[in-house]
Amino acid sequence: MAKKIAVTVIEDARKALGELAKAPRAPKEVGVRDAIRSLAKEIGALQTKGYTIQEIADHLGKIGIEVNAASLRAYIRSEVKNGKAEKKEKVSIASGSAKT
Repeated sequence: MAKKIAVTVIEDARKALGELAKAPRAPKEVGVRDAIRSLAKEIGALQTKGYTIQEIADHLGKIGIEVNAASLRAYIRSEVKNGKAEKKEKVSIASGSAKT
């Protein structure tokens, strides 16, 4: 015979389960290129303020994003190139001349 459970126990369980905090999850990890892509706006702002690529790479290293100046420069160039390509595609789509 199945064990019987009092309705009050179910109500207490419902309340207790509802009060549990969000389950801890391991932080998502991304590669350096994706990290730089996510920080592209901030990196661009630092360049506008006069920071060199080397200085930005040094600051990133201090906060846990290890990247050398040459790689950072390459990632930034890649983002600029990809950004321009995306803008051209958006314009083509808006004008009705997008290729499919």
